[in-house]
Parts: sequence; structure tokens; C-alpha cells
Amino acid sequence: GTTGYPSCVTFHEDRLFFAGTLNYPQRIDGSKSADYENMEPSSAAAGVVASDNAVSFSLTSNEVNAIRWIASDEKGLLAGSMGGEWVIRPSSQSEALSPTNVNAKRSTSYGSDNLQPVQVGKATMFIQRAGRKLREMMYFYDVEGFRAPDLTQLSENVTETGIIEMSYQKEPQTLVWCVRTDGTLAVLNYEREVDSFKVGWARVVVGG
Repeated sequence: GTTGYPSCVTFHEDRLFFAGTLNYPQRIDGSKSADYENMEPSSAAAGVVASDNAVSFSLTSNEVNAIRWIASDEKGLLAGSMGGEWVIRPSSQSEALSPTNVNAKRSTSYGSDNLQPVQVGKATMFIQRAGRKLREMMYFYDVEGFRAPDLTQLSENVTETGIIEMSYQKEPQTLVWCVRTDGTLAVLNYEREVDSFKVGWARVVVGG
């Protein structure tokens, strides 16, 4: 009630994370491990910071980048801000995220829209800041990092009015449904295998 309520939330490594408050748009707050309503930064009895205490940190950059979404990934906590996409994880994959072991790095610099992403398999799909491009944020072992290719590159006209909502359909086909500003549905048929990548767009005009 005093600093503004968070605009995005997710679970990651048995913690509940909040981000995107009005007064602290670049800060991410995580609960005590396995105690989702406990946001104490240290032990009340001992007065020391333990590894399972609450986590709080900010995404440091040259400009103010309000956090638009956060999502859990096996490689770390992902965050999309107005100026880029970030990966938050401990210094080593064998360790756990803790108050004294937080490493936040910007992975890409496309910028994210204020829209919750959808996770399809190992990919996190988000809308770029202008609201037209759907990007697939995914870890690639050949570069030992994340990439976010544009999935609308060959069909830019399908999302031309902008996207305001997304939803993921698992069965019977793998589809990502996008609602455009004019009410038309843009649907992505998405299938990624080890040695192939199949993606195609279509439009669905809703009658009435």
C-alpha cells in the first residue's frame, strides 16, 4: 500500500517472487525458501542472513527499466524489462539462489511488452516492447547462453495491429493463440525437435 503492488509474480526454486512495483520498478523480491509469505531478509532470532532467507535485488542498468514479467526456467529466473531480458541465477549451476548468491545479467536487449509470457517446452515466448513481435527466449548450448529469435520474421503482417493477450494450447496440436487489438486471433503452430524447427502462422477472424 505504500510502495505499490507488484505487477508480476512467479514461483522459482521453492520461492515466491514478486517484481514490478511502482516505486521500485527494477527490483525483484523473493520469499523465504518454502515459506511463501515470509519476506524477512534475516533471521529474527539470530539477526543473521541465512541461505534460505528472503531475497531482494535490483536489475542494474544505465537507464530505468521497469520489469514487465518474470518466469521460471531450468537455467535461472528470467525477467523481461522495458529495455531487455535478464537471467538471474547463482554463480554456479550446482548452487541455489540465495540472498548472498545472486547474479543478474542482461541476456538480450529487445525490450518486453507488459504481457505475461507463455512457456512452451524449454522456450519462454514473450512479446517485444512494441507489441508486434513474438520472440522465443531459449538456452542454446553452442553459445552457452540465451537467444531470442523473432518468430514473426516471415509473417509480420499477421500481428500488425499488436498483441494484447496470449495463451498456450498443448493438445492436440501445439499452438500459441494471440489476441490482436482489433479482435482477430493470430495463431502460431509451433513444434521444435532436436534436429528440426517447424513454425507457421495463421489468422482467425471471429464473426460478429
